[in-house]
Amino acid sequence: MPSATPGHPRSITVTSADSSTGRRLLTRLADTPAHVTALVRQRVELPAARMVDDWTRTSEAADAISAADVVIHLSGAFSGPDWQTHHDATVATTEHVARALMPGQRLLYLSYLDADPQASNWYHRAKGLAEQALADAPADCVILRIPPLIYGSSTPGAFERRMLPTTPGGPVTVIGDGTRRFQPLYSTDLINALINACTHATPGTHDLTGPDTLSVEQIVRSLNGPDVAIDYLPAAAARTISALPASVIDLFTTPGREPDPTPTWRMLDLTPTPLTEIWPPHTSS
Repeated sequence: MPSATPGHPRSITVTSADSSTGRRLLTRLADTPAHVTALVRQRVELPAARMVDDWTRTSEAADAISAADVVIHLSGAFSGPDWQTHHDATVATTEHVARALMPGQRLLYLSYLDADPQASNWYHRAKGLAEQALADAPADCVILRIPPLIYGSSTPGAFERRMLPTTPGGPVTVIGDGTRRFQPLYSTDLINALINACTHATPGTHDLTGPDTLSVEQIVRSLNGPDVAIDYLPAAAARTISALPASVIDLFTTPGREPDPTPTWRMLDLTPTPLTEIWPPHTSS
């Protein structure tokens, strides 16, 4: 195992390391002296010193969690078709991790701004129950509550694709009336936050959002230009004709928390990236 530099973890175990966030994180961790173990469902090519597949079923994965200085838990479902999917992917995996944690370790967990174990929204409820599962864990737990992620114009993520036309030059279909407000977080900023949280973060629950608070309509026009046509689809109609799960439709139509992330960014010694630097502004033609 490589020797760690002072203050840096010697070993890091990452769950769902083959996810989009996981892959980006592993690429960054490859430049650190930490010995990284990637926990995945199925074996894939990843930049990690060690890989364990079928990770929720094997004692080898539990041992990798118990032995790590830092565990970064990324597992969860966002748009599952039913509650069982959310429970199995988010709650059960977190319970599995919590059982393997040991005193003296640090756990980083990505939750959601509106996590609530009593929520009717499956995604919010699962994240809330996952947070509860970590409440009595013996490790120092750092829970980062995040909003939807944005990736930029070259590789837009799922949230951004909802804000883009399905055909070039066509209208953007928005679920709801476009007034729902978000504080989207740049994916690169999230990776930087996770890296710094390995050493900088105080145990507890922290809000980690982007610096901009914008309505859906404002985001659509920022990404496509001020003159883009927008079709507004009421939530009731979306539930009837859309293939999107109810939990995703609810995300775009129900107001959520709008916290001040300044204390978290200060704690992590980072500055978040504004939307205008990720998606350069459009102007009228």
